[in-house]
Amino acid sequence: MLALLIVMLNAGAGLAEGLIFVAILFGSIFLHELGHAWGCHVQGVPVRRVMIFGGGGFCEHGRAVNGREDELITAMGPIVNLVIWAGPIVNLVIWAVCSLIALHMGREIPIWLW
Repeated sequence: MLALLIVMLNAGAGLAEGLIFVAILFGSIFLHELGHAWGCHVQGVPVRRVMIFGGGGFCEHGRAVNGREDELITAMGPIVNLVIWAGPIVNLVIWAVCSLIALHMGREIPIWLW
């Protein structure tokens, strides 16, 4: 993540933008790993620890899991990512539809709202 921050700073992004991006990325990785931990919890598998490092993370199980348990645990991380991405996409679609309705009714939409 430090390397990504350095690349962003060299590409012309400010320090604040770079730190915000890294924080969002770190939060996304953390939530992804918590999704795996939640999958363990749902299956009754104890979680030893959730480890986050610069390139990702992992969720360490407390015991060996069978195939069925492993499938749900593995799927929960990407499902959390889909939920994270669904929020902004749904917000954008709702905003676009409301804007089109307002334009159809003959109302102007201030440019600062876009």
